Amino acid sequence: RFIPLIERSGLGRTAPSDPRAITTLEQWCDELAKVPLRSQPGAEWFYSYSHDVVGRVVEVASGQRLDAFLQRRVLGPLRMVDTAFEVPPEKWDRVAGMYKRVEAAASEEGAAEDKPQEAEGDDEDCNAEARDGEQAPVGEAAQCGDAGAEEHADSQQEEQNAGEQELSDQKDEEEEGEQEEEEENVEYELKRLDKPDVISNEWIVGNTSPILAGGGSVDAMTGGLVSTAADYSRFCLMLLKKGELDGIRILRPE
Repeated sequence: RFIPLIERSGLGRTAPSDPRAITTLEQWCDELAKVPLRSQPGAEWFYSYSHDVVGRVVEVASGQRLDAFLQRRVLGPLRMVDTAFEVPPEKWDRVAGMYKRVEAAASEEGAAEDKPQEAEGDDEDCNAEARDGEQAPVGEAAQCGDAGAEEHADSQQEEQNAGEQELSDQKDEEEEGEQEEEEENVEYELKRLDKPDVISNEWIVGNTSPILAGGGSVDAMTGGLVSTAADYSRFCLMLLKKGELDGIRILRPE
């Protein structure tokens, strides 16, 4: 349900003049509001774009763009000097690539599973051969023998059912073993998601998404803040110290 919206957000970065492009957080949230709810609020948990909506709420409440508000109220006071929605070219040598583990090659499939032979039906033509070497009388075409033959047929049916159950259990065990073996033999490799050069990398100034997303990844990858471990540790220390760091209060202890 979000794919068309994500594609339009990507145009905001790659083709902002396209009439379908989404180029602001305000426009993103307006379009997001048109997408039907997956479930009622509070009914289930799943990854969503709620953080982006909160970012827009911040813009409306403060009267500022999200990047300006964060710089004034959070990033600046905490001296998070390497955190922003884009990276200047002079810091390119410090940009870490984004990678995803993908399946490289699956193991060769084993031999085709042998299907168990279908059991012979119970409705044999009892008139094809005469019992005890005699021709079956006319009128007995619908009957399959006397009580002794019926008991023998019941015994054969029980054996057949037991055999089918054993084959079924054996097949389940074989399938589980083959699945585990396939998972063990799958080879993986790392695939880089962002561009590997300063000219086209999606996080460099001039290439970034114009949608300042609170949660990031509005066009499937970009839109959020870029930071460093050192910067983020200062943010975490502020939370650990109940909203204050180096004598500067960011959050009230409520």
